[in-house]
Formats: sequence, structure tokens, C-alpha cells
Amino acid sequence: MIREIKERIGLNIKPIRLIKVQEAIYSKELSKSKHFILLDFLCELVSGKIRFNENEIQSCIWVKPEKAIKMKIDSFTKETIREYLKTKKR
Repeated sequence: MIREIKERIGLNIKPIRLIKVQEAIYSKELSKSKHFILLDFLCELVSGKIRFNENEIQSCIWVKPEKAIKMKIDSFTKETIREYLKTKKR
């Protein structure tokens, strides 16, 4: 996972904890109609500057989770944010 993030978007991260495991079976919300197992981690940014391949990611923004959950995003990302916010309050 650490290597994948570095290769895809140029960021060095430190995983903190697993937030959620989800299964997406041929979901129309995702870019490819396949069976995915999603392992969602809370990570800390160590260093780096975002860079990405426009064929995979068109743009990105940094927002607080409370704002992100109100945005038009896929249900899998929304569920991860909900779970993060629940555990953050503990």
C-alpha cells in the first residue's frame, strides 16, 4: 500500500490504522465494473507533493471529512468517511 500510494500520487504516507473493509461487486459507481475488496486505512502524510496520471485521476482537493461527506462522492468513500468520523468521536 505504501509503495502503491508513492507510485500513483507521489506521497509518502504512514498507515495509522484500518478503518473499514468493503466489498464492491461490479458496482456501477466505480470506474471499472469488477469485483473489488476495498481496504480503507487512515494514514498520516509524511512528505511529498501530489502528482498523478490524468488517465486515472482528473483532479484532487483537500477538504475536512465533515465537508467531504456532504460532497457528491461514491457510496464506498462516503461509508469510509462515516466510519472515520464515528471512531474519531470516541
